[in-house]
Amino acid sequence: MSWSWSELRPMDPYTVRMIEPFSQLHEKALLLLYQPLIGSMAVNLYLTLYYRLERDAYMCDESTHRELMITTAEELPTILDARKRLEAIGLLKTYMQKQNDERVFLYELSTPMLANEFFLPIRS
Repeated sequence: MSWSWSELRPMDPYTVRMIEPFSQLHEKALLLLYQPLIGSMAVNLYLTLYYRLERDAYMCDESTHRELMITTAEELPTILDARKRLEAIGLLKTYMQKQNDERVFLYELSTPMLANEFFLPIRS
């Protein structure tokens, strides 16, 4: 799938940011409520990005997508698909900035809804 190279390259750097605290209840909701909807690879990517953050830190040091490929043992198209699933369900916002010829990505993680929020009826 060569199309992924136009959107994302292994040498593209990224950082992770999380604004809200993430608890064990959020992790449980991610695994039990979200995983059936987005798949295990998307959940794996979310947790891999989350655990790049140091304890009590809301932003991590820069890394590359190549390191992410090595950590997850997945190819770039699989990571890109998982990223898009996380974006579609509202767990991830992706920002890209061009600096010279380099693209720098910022992944902003949102906490999953807990069960009581997840099952609330949608009001119009």
